[in-house]
Amino acid sequence: MKEEIVNQMMKIGFTKMESMIYIVVLEEGDVTGYQIAKILNVSRASVYPVIEVLLKKRVLVGMPGETNRYSAEQPEIVLA
Repeated sequence: MKEEIVNQMMKIGFTKMESMIYIVVLEEGDVTGYQIAKILNVSRASVYPVIEVLLKKRVLVGMPGETNRYSAEQPEIVLA
């Protein structure tokens, strides 16, 4: 299932990292950049620029609070 979503997202112009971050946020819900990096086993420095791109594409939504947390739009909206 995850690989299928990654492939579909890459077909419509997302990078592999963008797709992987989106899936983590979709599965985990309300998460921080640190948590995303830990789950994917990559550096935070590589995660935050991609989060910014996904926020601009309106695939992720920033959650207000003391720390930056993110939630994901539903796949039906993203892949439409």
